[in-house]
Amino acid sequence: MILLIELQKDVLDDLEVLGEATFSQVIEMTSNRLLFSGPTFWEDTDRGNLNIYYTSDQDQIRQLQTTSVRISADAFEENNDSEV
Repeated sequence: MILLIELQKDVLDDLEVLGEATFSQVIEMTSNRLLFSGPTFWEDTDRGNLNIYYTSDQDQIRQLQTTSVRISADAFEENNDSEV
């Protein structure tokens, strides 16, 4: 859970830069890539064939995605409320 909180803090930095709509699209795209990537890249390269988009924690990706979108929506709403 601590790792999830640290990931959320890091991800929220992107929210300010990207805005809510683009941020949500990036989270969805990255989550999908993590869900469908295997442990090795489809070809060998000069750096090997390990796939940086692979995770053995497939069962946690949707939770991360849902939590990221919810936290970003809350943060975006708080930011807009403070500007009013």
